[in-house]
Amino acid sequence: MKLVICVVFMLLGLSHSQSPDECSCPESCPEISCPAELRVRDRCDCCETCLGVEGSVCSEEIGRFCALSDHKYGFSCVMDPTGKDRYGECHCKHPKKGPFCGQDGVTYKTKCDLQVASWMRVKRNSSKVDVAYHGECEELPILTRRPGNVNNRTGEKVYLACEAYGIPTPHITFRKITQLEDESEMFEEMPSDRLNMAVQIRGGPDKHKISAWVLVDPLMNEDAGLYECLASNTQGSVSDKGYINIIH
Repeated sequence: MKLVICVVFMLLGLSHSQSPDECSCPESCPEISCPAELRVRDRCDCCETCLGVEGSVCSEEIGRFCALSDHKYGFSCVMDPTGKDRYGECHCKHPKKGPFCGQDGVTYKTKCDLQVASWMRVKRNSSKVDVAYHGECEELPILTRRPGNVNNRTGEKVYLACEAYGIPTPHITFRKITQLEDESEMFEEMPSDRLNMAVQIRGGPDKHKISAWVLVDPLMNEDAGLYECLASNTQGSVSDKGYINIIH
């Protein structure tokens, strides 16, 4: 019976807490998907298994352990206090909740995730990673929706839409660009004093995203031209342009 249990555990990518001479290795090992630095041999020395990180299944009984369990910023195996579940979950020992921005520009959910990443970098003969600051790493805005071009007749309703993502959440400004005779450009921030224009801005649909629209109703000849969506935050700005064209 012990032999059957051992084989079943190994087929699931888990190992039983028996000595190697009581185990029977499977014909083929299950596939695992973790970095090489987190791979260890199972207790039967048959297959590789992964050290657990936040939320991973763990149990000494089946030989699934948490990464850096002996480190103050490592993961500990937290068992069900009721004893109903024979397996536990790996959870970060560090009490301060994330996110944390690493010096490598990556946002980590916990201090332990950062510590594991640092440990893996050192094993790859690279430099370790420390916390740059508490919070998500700031990112330059990117446009996730661009204004494009709009063609319509006067008297109709048209709009230009734009979405952006960044950390911190960007601010969006719509501007009309007019080419002057001296080849310089004049920027007119919308809606300016135009009674037929309105700008709507809202957060979302996802975290750190912002959506904006320029609504033109009714469309008039003087509304034709080039419009710019400009998204800005503390890391810089990005923009794209679209035309409103009048159909005659």
